[in-house]
Amino acid sequence: MPAGIERHGLFSATCPDGIVGRSVPVGWRSVGFVHWAYDPSTVARLLPPGVSVDLYGGRAWAGLQFTTVIPGRSHGSGASPLDRLPWRPRLRPQFDEVRAVVAVVDRHNRPGVWYLSLDTNRRIVAAGLRRWLNLPAYEAESRFSSVDGRFEYWTHRPDGTTARLKLTVGPTITPTDIDRFLTARWRIVLPPPFWDGPDESRTMPIFHEPWILHRASVEFVDDELLVAAGLPPATGPGQALWSPGTTVDIGLGFELGRRLATMEGC
Repeated sequence: MPAGIERHGLFSATCPDGIVGRSVPVGWRSVGFVHWAYDPSTVARLLPPGVSVDLYGGRAWAGLQFTTVIPGRSHGSGASPLDRLPWRPRLRPQFDEVRAVVAVVDRHNRPGVWYLSLDTNRRIVAAGLRRWLNLPAYEAESRFSSVDGRFEYWTHRPDGTTARLKLTVGPTITPTDIDRFLTARWRIVLPPPFWDGPDESRTMPIFHEPWILHRASVEFVDDELLVAAGLPPATGPGQALWSPGTTVDIGLGFELGRRLATMEGC
């Protein structure tokens, strides 16, 4: 069986699907992307059945996304169960996230991301993502800074696992196919415990305006997050991009909203 699926240029810079029902707006600011190419079979073994590697140029792509998150209040049909969770009022102000991700497609060949891990400097966020979405989230120290077009991102877990990235950001670009492939990922694919219900519960759709992207050069990168997740050490500086950010609507859908509403503390 093939280790992945190649979509041959079907990389939309705009969200192909709308969000029906409840959604949560989240600001992602000062987003640093760095990705590396891998052998598809190496990445495929980290994925559950029903999730396939999304190939570009015959290669699998995994990487790191560094961003500052600004939580918003949900909107849509009624209040979201997330707004009633005990930890929800404490999500302000902003916090940092570092996501180790793989470019994947779901069983309907829709592009998305699979989270190998998610580090955040907000303990309550890490605990909530583990409990309610079963994501591999970790509390970690982090430090993001910028001076004169140079951006530095750093995260450090209690067990010593770290990642550090220094970027020099250039002018705005017109995205190429590979840029759209790496950044226009329109779903978060959730781990298998959500798969015993309707297909809707397997992903969380993401909607946002097209990324404003800048080409970036990597001054320094040191990654232990992808290695900790089971990938071999990355080679080379990687494919680097930077964005000032955007506002993202993350869809909950009926099934996920129902599950959250029935959990203790809601």
